[in-house]
Amino acid sequence: MLGGGTDALNVFLPDWWVDKPDQSLENPRPDSGHYPYGRPTRGGWKKQPDGSWKSTVEDDKTWEVVCEQCGDDGGPVDAQPSDAKELRGPYASRHKAKHIADKHFQLFQM
Repeated sequence: MLGGGTDALNVFLPDWWVDKPDQSLENPRPDSGHYPYGRPTRGGWKKQPDGSWKSTVEDDKTWEVVCEQCGDDGGPVDAQPSDAKELRGPYASRHKAKHIADKHFQLFQM
């Protein structure tokens, strides 16, 4: 699952997935690599009973990039590993976040 749960509503996918959906059947996504996604910046984090995080605020004027393969669990930026914090942003636009996510995806392709 890309982005997980309700995050799927805020996901933009790498160009290889969006532009070539018919090829995904012929050339499935490799098992290794990084699959970052962008979403509006989230805040107002609350810890759930199961240990997961839930945000209560979303700012669609700034964007962030999440890469689960870098250890980012999608929760508050302060709780992420340093590499994931650096990638997370925030970025001034969806376009900039997509550019960063695409570059990160390309860097970790097989």
